Amino acid sequence: LLCLWDANLNRAREGIRVVEDLARFVFRDEKRALELKRLRHAITNAARSVAPESEAVLARAIGKDVGARHSSKSEGLRETERALLEANFNRAAEALRCLEEAAKLCSAAAGEKFKALRFRLYAAEEKLVARALRLERLRKFQDAALYVVLDSRQFRKGLGYERACRASLEGGARIVQLRDKLLKGRRLLAVAKTLSACCKKAGALFIVNDRADLALACGADGVHLGQEDLPILAVRRLLGPDKLIGKSTHSLSQARSAVKEGADYLSVGPVHATPSKPGARAVGLKWVRQVRAHFAVPFVAIGGLDASTVEPALAAGARTVGVIRAVVAAKNPVKAARWLARLVKKKRKKQKRGLSAFGQ
Repeated sequence: LLCLWDANLNRAREGIRVVEDLARFVFRDEKRALELKRLRHAITNAARSVAPESEAVLARAIGKDVGARHSSKSEGLRETERALLEANFNRAAEALRCLEEAAKLCSAAAGEKFKALRFRLYAAEEKLVARALRLERLRKFQDAALYVVLDSRQFRKGLGYERACRASLEGGARIVQLRDKLLKGRRLLAVAKTLSACCKKAGALFIVNDRADLALACGADGVHLGQEDLPILAVRRLLGPDKLIGKSTHSLSQARSAVKEGADYLSVGPVHATPSKPGARAVGLKWVRQVRAHFAVPFVAIGGLDASTVEPALAAGARTVGVIRAVVAAKNPVKAARWLARLVKKKRKKQKRGLSAFGQ
């Protein structure tokens, strides 16, 4: 029994230490890292009230442990930070359950103490796994070359939402946003669910414009806010920690405010005048250069970008290009999207090679 106690005490603390360091160094979540550190120490103190640690250590018999030589294939590989996080939370939770049951042999109170510790672990897991999922989404955003906004008012005649989405994805878009100012209620939700399913199948991000409630209802990856929409902090409380929140910005002060509020990404534009935003003043390429120079958060350059204007935007520092009419109003949306996505990727490769050469 002492061997069981020692093994599970070590397993619980080791698993928690792994997720504690992930919270600290990968997710930069000081609050969660501190919670996990305190939990780890609380487990040690609770264990000491049941059995002295030295007795358990002296009872070890590693050479006789029949399980020491066995492991599963899945233990040898962790594909993502989220997989690493989940594996070690599971490890710690299972160990705490074993400690809880073993502690009941000492007293019911001791068992209850370990039960409470186990539920503290579950609460921390919920928050950190959500953060890990958000980080995965953010990396998808950073990798994306083309961000297509679907607005039916700009569609070529005969093109519906589902066809426009599928064409964009087939052409290489890895972010699709639904922006509709006409549909309401159930009809809008039905469209959003269809597009969300299409993007999920393609491994792309699906973003809803303005509507946090719609983003939650259809299982979107995030929401995009304008300057007149709800504050980011309010939307974060509605969406939870796993969704992306983007913000449209048209000046340096707006970008600073958005980053301070906690925007995951910025929309920079309109770079050029566009009928999609009638009356909006074009901010030009200078604004793209400023955002690239001043902010670390990813951004999408948008507004009047098409085959004739996209290259200067890339030269100014854009890594992700947002378009509407350049794809959905094109005679061949798939071909238009593919050309733009390939151009952005090609430019990225050249920039990367240039940076490598400079570094050497």
